[in-house]
Amino acid sequence: MVLAIAAIEDMELEQMDAVTAFFNPNIAEEIYMEQPEGFAIAGQEDLVCRLRRSLYSLKQSSRNWNQLLDARLKQLGFVQSNADNCIYAPHAQDPKSALYLLVYVDNMILTSKSMVQINHIKTELSKQFKMTNMGALGLFLGVEITRDCPSHRLWLSQKHYLQKVLASFGMDNCKPVSTPMETSTCLTKAMEPQSNEERAQMASTPYRSAVGSLIYGMLGTRLDLAACVSHFMANPGPGHWQAVKRILRYVSGTLDAVLELAGSFSTAPDLEGYSDSDWAGCPDSRCSTTGFVFMFGGTVAWQSKRQPTVALSSPEAEYMALTQACKEAIWLRQLLIELGYPQG
Repeated sequence: MVLAIAAIEDMELEQMDAVTAFFNPNIAEEIYMEQPEGFAIAGQEDLVCRLRRSLYSLKQSSRNWNQLLDARLKQLGFVQSNADNCIYAPHAQDPKSALYLLVYVDNMILTSKSMVQINHIKTELSKQFKMTNMGALGLFLGVEITRDCPSHRLWLSQKHYLQKVLASFGMDNCKPVSTPMETSTCLTKAMEPQSNEERAQMASTPYRSAVGSLIYGMLGTRLDLAACVSHFMANPGPGHWQAVKRILRYVSGTLDAVLELAGSFSTAPDLEGYSDSDWAGCPDSRCSTTGFVFMFGGTVAWQSKRQPTVALSSPEAEYMALTQACKEAIWLRQLLIELGYPQG
C-alpha cells in the first residue's frame, strides 16, 4: 500500500539496514553463558559470563530490538500505525509532504517527496545504531523494485527468487505450461499414498518445501498462484506432487510477470474491492473457496482460501466470501486513513 502511494505521489524511496541489530538493546533478564573459546583466564575456566546485551538466538532478542527501535522512532516524532505495526509516520502530516517509514526486523524503507527529510532520519538513526545506507530502493526481501517516475509507475518482481526456487527443485530447464492447474484434473484425498512404496517415495519428495517456496512468491507478487498452492500439506501423494511440478512449470514460463502499482491520477484513486466464490468446489469436504482482490492504483491485497464451513447454497457461499472481503476492506480503509487517504 505504501509503495502504491509512493508511486502515485512520485515520492523518493530509500532503504537502510541496521547492522547486527540484536546486539543493540540491553537485556533485562539475568542470563549467563559459558566463556567464549580463548577468552578464559587460566585457573578461571569455571567462571561464566553474565549477558549485558541481547544475542542472536535468544528468544527475547527480537522483541528487545523492536522495543528499542520503536522508542527511538517515537523520540523522532513518529507515530506507529494502529492498522499495521510495521508502519511509522509523523503525527498529523499532510499526504503531499508525507514521510513514511516501514520496518521489517532490521530492514527499513523510507519514503517521502523530500530527500532532506529522509536524510535527516537516516542521520538521526545512525547516531544511535550502526546503519548501512543502501540508497535507492531496489531489492527488498527478495522483491525487486523498478519504477518509471515520469509515468508514476512502479513494478514489483520476484524473478530472481523464483529462478532460485526452480533451480532448487531441478525445474530450471523444464518445459513451461500456460496455466498453473489442469482444469480436467481434480485433486482429492483419495490421491494420498496408498502403499508403503508410495509413502517411501513421498517421504523423500520435497513437496512441503516446494509449496512453501511458492507461497512466499504468491504473497509477494504472484497473486496468480493464490488458488493453487497450500493444498494437501498433511499427507501428499504422487499425484499432488505432479500438480506442484505443473505449478513450477507455469512459473518457469511466467518469470517476467510483474505486479504494477499506481499510474498517473489527477487525484488519489479510490479503494476498490471484488469478491467471488465457487460452490462446494472441494470434492472431499464440499466446502467452497473464497477469493477477493483489492485495488488502489494497482493490486494491493488478495486472497484465495477454502471456507471453513459448508455453504448450503451458492448465495450463502458468496455471502461468506463477501464477509471476508469486507473484513479486509475495513482494515485497508483504516490503514489508508492513517496514511492520509480517507475513503468515502
